[in-house]
Amino acid sequence: MIRGKLNILDVRLNIQQILICQLNLLYITSISTDSKGLGFFSIKFKLVNKMAKTIEALVDAGQATPGPPLGPALGPLGVNIKAVIDEINKQTQDFKGMKVPIVVEVDDNRKFTITVGVPPTSSLLLSEAGVEKGSGTPNSEKVGNINFEQCIKVAKMKQNAMLAVSLRAAVKEVVGTCVSIGLTVDDSEPKRIIDEINSGAYDQFF
Repeated sequence: MIRGKLNILDVRLNIQQILICQLNLLYITSISTDSKGLGFFSIKFKLVNKMAKTIEALVDAGQATPGPPLGPALGPLGVNIKAVIDEINKQTQDFKGMKVPIVVEVDDNRKFTITVGVPPTSSLLLSEAGVEKGSGTPNSEKVGNINFEQCIKVAKMKQNAMLAVSLRAAVKEVVGTCVSIGLTVDDSEPKRIIDEINSGAYDQFF
């Protein structure tokens, strides 16, 4: 039943329905218990528009500009385009030289949030090695070499997206990826480096 104006609703909901309202981001303004204490509630609430506008794009890390694809997409939303671009470049500067997926969300108050996707581990490693493409026959042909510190750098970039429970485990995953793309680590076979990590030879890095 609707009473008054401005989409104010007066309804009787059980506990399960209340939880559904909360999950749907309904703004509850008042709650009163049933006089018999049977677990029912009288709730007044109003619907709040929580729909954010979302823009997805692939940008040059650290070098995004107000031109396409971002500028034309952001313009109609009334957001400060320069502030968005500056924040994107700040958050993607560690991936310079690569294409990075980003998501910009703009709410009804013109406030924005930016989510930066991380390129695949193989792409990060190839970038660190300064080569464009991995080896087609990694067991016999190597395309480059990286040092252990670079493996740690890549592991820190990817750690949140990994199942690894520690930096050590994340680094071992990264070194393992070197096997499949034909990179050596510290001029050695990646499998040997993993054995040395397990033996404690690289403990000073963790």
